[in-house]
Amino acid sequence: MNTFNFNRFWLTLKTNVVSNQKRYMRIILTVFVALTAAYMLTAIDIIFGNRDLSPQNYALFRGAATIGFTMLVGISPSLIMRNHNRKEQRITLFMLPASRLEKFITQIIICIVVIPVCYIIGAAIADILQWIAFSIINPGHAQLVMSHLFTDWTLTSELPVYEATLITIFILILILWNMSLYLLGGVFFRRYAWLMTTATLYFIFFIAMIILSKIAFSFSFHYNVVESAIPELYIGIAIFTAFTVLNVWLSYRLYSRLQVINNKWFNI
Repeated sequence: MNTFNFNRFWLTLKTNVVSNQKRYMRIILTVFVALTAAYMLTAIDIIFGNRDLSPQNYALFRGAATIGFTMLVGISPSLIMRNHNRKEQRITLFMLPASRLEKFITQIIICIVVIPVCYIIGAAIADILQWIAFSIINPGHAQLVMSHLFTDWTLTSELPVYEATLITIFILILILWNMSLYLLGGVFFRRYAWLMTTATLYFIFFIAMIILSKIAFSFSFHYNVVESAIPELYIGIAIFTAFTVLNVWLSYRLYSRLQVINNKWFNI
């Protein structure tokens, strides 16, 4: 069997999405219930407090929706093994007429695309309902949370366009690097992958901080962002890109060695 064939990959992706519809519906419902509960608590406060909706209310709504989405996107790669943790699921996985690479890419797309889309759908439904409810409860003050979602992200900077672009690329690489760490943890840990990965990363970060504190007794960081940081940005982009590629490659190597019977905490 060829390592990668687009037709097989597409059929595998459709099969996985269709066979896990209940899981995606649960994600949509969970997000909808959580955000709707937050909106309704505010509605109760407005009704009994005899006050109007304020911009601060919607700032809090946007903050809650953004934090939830960011956290989900960050840890979603650790859910790569969620569809085949049990023996029966692994047998079904291995029986699919596709290569391990095709199955691996399929699971990555589900984790970083399908699951976040489920969050957006749940948040959008909750947003529309809160707009309808607040339009009735407090006419003239209701608005859609998602319509102003990006207004708080506007960044004014004195940096040159080229350097600002490099900073944006660097931030995106850091996000991908974080996701690659959770991807590796999701393949390595068989149970509670997101929790085990988070705990492991915190432990490594704690040890690294202790080592750095021993190396430098006093560490202060004074950096003027207006000064040129192009060399440092190039180095940072190169380093974290290399680490991201390494994490993805290690994840695939572990994924390609999955066995049907595995009662251990680790997929090795």
